[in-house]
Amino acid sequence: MLKEWLISIKSINFNKILVIYFCSLIGLVVFWRYFINFIFLWVLINIAYLLLVMNLKDSWLCQKINKVGTLKLIFLLFVIAILLRLVFLSQKPVLSSDLEYRYVLRSQLMLNGKFPYRDFDVNKPPLYAYLLYFMGLCFGAGQLQFRIFFSLIDSLIPSIIYLIGSYIWNKKSGIVAAFAYVFCPITFFEVGLSGHYDPVPILFVTISFFLLLKEKSTLSGLFLGLGFAFKIYPIVLIPFYLIWFKSRKKQRNFISAFPIPMILSIIPILIVYPQGLIEYLTYQTVEWQTWGPISGPLVQFFGPSILNLKISIIVLFVFLFLIILMFYMTAVKKKSYKFWVKLLILTIVFMDVLFILEIFKNSLNATIIGLVIIISIVILSFVYFPLSKYLDPYLSTSITPKDNVLIQSVFAITLLIFGSAQAHPWYWLWILPFVVLIKTKDLKWFFLILLMIMYPGGYLTQPRWISGWMYP
Repeated sequence: MLKEWLISIKSINFNKILVIYFCSLIGLVVFWRYFINFIFLWVLINIAYLLLVMNLKDSWLCQKINKVGTLKLIFLLFVIAILLRLVFLSQKPVLSSDLEYRYVLRSQLMLNGKFPYRDFDVNKPPLYAYLLYFMGLCFGAGQLQFRIFFSLIDSLIPSIIYLIGSYIWNKKSGIVAAFAYVFCPITFFEVGLSGHYDPVPILFVTISFFLLLKEKSTLSGLFLGLGFAFKIYPIVLIPFYLIWFKSRKKQRNFISAFPIPMILSIIPILIVYPQGLIEYLTYQTVEWQTWGPISGPLVQFFGPSILNLKISIIVLFVFLFLIILMFYMTAVKKKSYKFWVKLLILTIVFMDVLFILEIFKNSLNATIIGLVIIISIVILSFVYFPLSKYLDPYLSTSITPKDNVLIQSVFAITLLIFGSAQAHPWYWLWILPFVVLIKTKDLKWFFLILLMIMYPGGYLTQPRWISGWMYP
């Protein structure tokens, strides 16, 4: 029944899909600050986006672009991407305060002679602070400049995706993957509107993956290390990348090059203010404010600790253990991904249970909440079996090695987001380059739909965000 539905959906005229997509985009630009309009238009543009990606390969657009040379194609990808990301420049970035109170303010402080970590708090790695200083020095410390700069960086990523797709699959698959990134609505809001700097580490991680496929172990490790020096999430990719290299020499080259960017960026901090590094590491380990999708509600129910153990650390280590277990089962034992798809679905259902409990927490005591959580886990464990019976026919088991490392990367980052003490909506951008490159259709569509569901949930479930953009 599901396959028949997908076939009927695929028959929709591509031109009509384009019209719906761009009308939804225009509607979002004009009316997105109205809360109800945002929900309706967000659902509409994401349905149009999924249909667009689904029909792109056989469309007239792909056929025409397929005839274009590589350099012209890369330029075309960049131009379309930057135009789509800049359509929100006329709007105020109220979804997040990072741009105004973290990026711009910190850049201005450094331009005024203040030193990061010593004179003001920085909750990111040192390379992030240097980037803000460089941007303020070259372009001025302003919201508009930052949004344009990060949009330009984000617009480079589709070209790398195209090169990867062409290398591991074929030119047409590379075009589809690149445009799947170009047209993704999440990037419009989180880069063009909110101006988050995540495209910078994502660009380096994507380049690292391309170099991995090329067997350039040292350069791959170096670029993954650059991504890590901006955001810590690339560290979970190391075991999956390492196993790609068959020779011990290449594995050593990769792991030796990885920490170089972080070490070099730390040296100035150690010279000027050694305590700053300790303060940063303390923040990243034991002083995080907890609002992760699982650890956040648990902390609100039971307090920050249980039996003198921080709940956020327990949850994080549970999901890190799952990443290690997935590495062993998929990379070493060569097991299929059916179990992990079902685990993610059940995890999302469990998160919904926690969200509902959070709504009624004032009328429930901790004992009742604890019992409901335990009962929910037991029920979900039994749900696994009927879920398996339903999903197994739709999940592929034959996966190529190149698709394998893509899927492993997506699962690893997704599990990290679920287990993190802090999980912002824009973190879902981290998996996007890997998802659009996946060849196995069942898993590709599973993660694209997951993105469309999980991303707005981070905003819609938080009243403090909703109140900021309820009215124009």
